[in-house]
Amino acid sequence: MPDTQTSAPALFAPTSKDEIIRVLEDRVLKLETLVSALGDNQSDLRAEMRSEIASLRTQISDLKEDLEDGIKALGSKVDRVMEPLSRR
Repeated sequence: MPDTQTSAPALFAPTSKDEIIRVLEDRVLKLETLVSALGDNQSDLRAEMRSEIASLRTQISDLKEDLEDGIKALGSKVDRVMEPLSRR
């Protein structure tokens, strides 16, 4: 059976963290589907795929935290810019 490619196609390069998160979540879903279809005699492959799924979930979590931090930083910058304008 040929190997299944689970990464995004080369022509599609996600540019924002939101897009990267969506691509990683799609990849996790595909891997989880494949893991559930594996038989008992493929336990090594199942363990390897579960490890990759855990790694992807960690990447997703880290990207979401970075995104939230960026939003908070942007909000505080907007507040500083708007503060002098509200005093007028």
